[in-house]
Amino acid sequence: MIQTLGNTTNFTINYQDTNYSTNPPTPFVNVLQRAQQLKATCEADFTQLRSWFAIHDGFGPTNLVTLQIEPDSYAHNFGYKSDGTTFVRMNPFDSSTNQDQANDAVQALFVAEIIEVLMDYRNIKAGPGNITWHPSQSDGEGLSRFAAALLHPVGYYNILGAPFVNTWLQSTRPDWVTKLGASDTDLPSLGCSLLFLYYLYDQLDLTIPSIIQKGGATLELTYENLTGQNGGFTPFKQLLDTYLPYNSAQHYTSLLSDNPFPILQGNNRSIFLSFSEDLIKSVAEPLVDPRVTVSPFLTCPAKDYRYSVLDLTCKLHCVASVTGFAQPKFSWHVNSLQADNGGSINITIPVTVDLAAHPEAPQSTTGQDNLYWSIPTNSSTYTGPAGELDLTNTGSPHPGHEHLTIQVDVTEAFGSTDSVSQIGSGTLDTKKIVYEPSFYTDRQQCLHNFVHELGKYKLVNRIPLIFNLPDPPPELGDGIRILVEIIQELQLLRGENSKLAATTTKYLSQKFQIPQSILSVPLAALPPEAGGPVIG
Repeated sequence: MIQTLGNTTNFTINYQDTNYSTNPPTPFVNVLQRAQQLKATCEADFTQLRSWFAIHDGFGPTNLVTLQIEPDSYAHNFGYKSDGTTFVRMNPFDSSTNQDQANDAVQALFVAEIIEVLMDYRNIKAGPGNITWHPSQSDGEGLSRFAAALLHPVGYYNILGAPFVNTWLQSTRPDWVTKLGASDTDLPSLGCSLLFLYYLYDQLDLTIPSIIQKGGATLELTYENLTGQNGGFTPFKQLLDTYLPYNSAQHYTSLLSDNPFPILQGNNRSIFLSFSEDLIKSVAEPLVDPRVTVSPFLTCPAKDYRYSVLDLTCKLHCVASVTGFAQPKFSWHVNSLQADNGGSINITIPVTVDLAAHPEAPQSTTGQDNLYWSIPTNSSTYTGPAGELDLTNTGSPHPGHEHLTIQVDVTEAFGSTDSVSQIGSGTLDTKKIVYEPSFYTDRQQCLHNFVHELGKYKLVNRIPLIFNLPDPPPELGDGIRILVEIIQELQLLRGENSKLAATTTKYLSQKFQIPQSILSVPLAALPPEAGGPVIG
């Protein structure tokens, strides 16, 4: 039976509560949730889509669109009507095991269908001979899926079967830019249309409203309206043939997204390095007297607390997310040692060691460890291409918090050979001290009082934030550690070549937006060079 959930400004939301394909019929379990989630988002999505078309009339309380969630292959609409009979049907994906993805998929279907209704309304207003976006042909279907992917990528890629562009990319790549595919289900033609829309949007950096509002009878005419040039298919195909070849000699790896753009060159490409850590195993060391008299925080009185020393086995995930690459290849170095294939190293590294009697002042030293590295086969997702290096300590010793310098070099698989590099600092935790719960309770109370006292002074803004971050804040700690190393290196350079040191200090000051006086602060001399890595 069809139930009505309610109305919004522009829509009536209905849903079918019974599954009649079973014998006997059974209630749908999740369809009400789908309707509720659609009701919560449809107006915001519709406002966005109407702004792209610059359509401000034709809909509203006197001409509500019916959105009905009921079984369908995916979704359907029947065009624009001015008499309140505009109708959009969306499948509920009631048996999906991931409710968030399924909710988003229904919202993506709504976007894909209602944008076709907007195309139809635009064409009706334009009149015969001025038809632009064709809802039932490749250009309109490409725009439909383009919008759904942009506004609801989770459902689009996880439930609706995207990406859809590989069929065209793995063919002879015929021209569906200067001509239209006659069907909205023909994957080669709609795949080409999708790619060309992303080419306009992300490669040529054109806005969505301009692409839609300057739409022509074909995508080629849209390109001419936007750029003042003709022959848009040629540079589009040449770029893809160069960086995503598919022929007897070369095969690109199938895309996980409909959008491979922008494809850039040289230093216009970028890398973002991020780090996360998984605990694999934790073993408490045997202690004769695991008790220490210590202050949990600067303002706390010292008390006796029990503690444990934990030997940890952890995996550090080093992920390089890239922009501007079509088919990136990743090469990794750990403390200057290449780590492109599975293997292990015995390496001497900077380490921070927890001290039970001094929780706020760990000891900085060097230590040795045996690390195993592995390269997951593909860390890319529909959100973008990425590469990953995983580092795991394989056993004893467990020196402490190991500070690793990670470098990644990225090149294209096809089209160019130059590389872009990025260096980051990751911490692999192999030993830590854990106190009894009362230590942390006392610490939190003292910290709260301390931050409250700081808050009385209006000129102090940044310092209280530090105490609300993780203890210690990993990114902040790594950044400060690197800054100290830079200052120490400048100090050494100053002793060898004062003019070069001054020039370098000035450049770094401008680069990091910090005073030159900070970079010139005298610090203790650098420790002796640690022994180099040994291949294991």
